[in-house]
Amino acid sequence: MRWAPNSADVKGELGVKDLNLDATIDAPGLDNALPGLGGTAKGIVKVRGTVEAPQLLADITARGLRWQALSIAQARIEGDIKSTDQIAGHLNVRVERISQPDVNINLVTLDAKGSEKKHQLQLRVQGEPVSGQLSLNGSFDRGAERWKGTLSDTRFQTPVGPWSLTRAITLDYRNKEQKISIGPHCWLNPNAELCVPQTIDAGAAGRAVVNLNRFDLAMLKPFMPDTTQASGIFSGKADVSWDTTKEGLPQGNVTLSGRNVKVTQTVNDAPLPVAFETLNLSADLHNNRAELGWLIRLTNNGQFDGKVQVSDPQGRRNLGGNVNMRNVNLAMVNPIFFARRKKRREC
Repeated sequence: MRWAPNSADVKGELGVKDLNLDATIDAPGLDNALPGLGGTAKGIVKVRGTVEAPQLLADITARGLRWQALSIAQARIEGDIKSTDQIAGHLNVRVERISQPDVNINLVTLDAKGSEKKHQLQLRVQGEPVSGQLSLNGSFDRGAERWKGTLSDTRFQTPVGPWSLTRAITLDYRNKEQKISIGPHCWLNPNAELCVPQTIDAGAAGRAVVNLNRFDLAMLKPFMPDTTQASGIFSGKADVSWDTTKEGLPQGNVTLSGRNVKVTQTVNDAPLPVAFETLNLSADLHNNRAELGWLIRLTNNGQFDGKVQVSDPQGRRNLGGNVNMRNVNLAMVNPIFFARRKKRREC
């Protein structure tokens, strides 16, 4: 087969019993084979074994790949897969210098090996804005259509610092039930800790509980302008349940609480500090009723509190509630006006 200047040379036979087929790929010019596609590819694919127990071997290398704004310097796929009473073999993928706007990945490697009964996968990524690695070990029961595994040795470097698992995650997927169970685990960052304290059973129906044990606002510093400074710690919890076999919205509640929170905003060259003695936020969705509540106490100042409810959020959307502001002294914004007057006099 040829599509100038590219070709695929296929030799051999696929017999009634035995398989012996080679396909040699030589594609020095993929440019415009598809709109936006470019690069070269070369390699070989072999089919061996028998009809009852086929074997597929592949070794393909592509260079200078381009697909619209995405470019890949080099990619290689090498594998040997056999299918008898169970599928087994190995697959190695190596991709170098992936580039697209705002993303530069120096290297991605994926190594998978084993059989249905016992297999391992390792993924490593080196680049920006994300790099890291993970290891997945598992087993598949074809009769029960059930896969069990563990995710371990997992960590990532991100724009907000490193994230790592504090313990392996147990995974259990039941295809007949279309349900996956995700075991308890925690993700740890120098400025945050996010935990799943109990097993999540996710399917047509399920429940998930997630605890935000700690979130330091210092994590947001790389994304904030120079005129804004924030400090303090937040903690919270989300508890959500759903059942897609029934009408209506998911049920759940989310709470968020701040401790020693302080925000300083520079306005007209004057700092405007706002410190919070109490900062509590909550959201709740139950029985076709949504509610948002807040309690904000300013240090040495007043407070804001309130609740807003929406009944029948998918239908009539009736709105009710109350909003309160108590003993708030607006003198805290005086530095802004003094700075503005001073600037005018200087002009």
